[in-house]
Amino acid sequence: MATVGYDWLALFYLSALILALTDTESWLARAMRWEWLRALGRIAYGVYLLHMLVYGLCIHYLCRHRYTLGNFFDFSVTLAALVLTLIIASLSWKYFGEPVVKWGHHAHYLTASNATHSR
Repeated sequence: MATVGYDWLALFYLSALILALTDTESWLARAMRWEWLRALGRIAYGVYLLHMLVYGLCIHYLCRHRYTLGNFFDFSVTLAALVLTLIIASLSWKYFGEPVVKWGHHAHYLTASNATHSR
């Protein structure tokens, strides 16, 4: 995987992206417009940042053993960690990420041409 596999993986995703952008009525393009996927995309970075912390805390406090998927309780702890991660990431986006993005869209940036004229 490390030598050629990542190249093939990147080529696969590039092909999927090109297909979705060029043929807007394809099954892939329609799937990329599903609202739940778009919602997951909005919180994806928060999920990435939080998932191991939430998962580790759930395992530590609820399982009290080294994690193995050996019974239904272990599986339910994993599922609870997933739901908790999605909730925390959603709240983080709603109360932190989205306001910062909106604030950034309203900011006026100094361009190079404006900088030379203001001197």
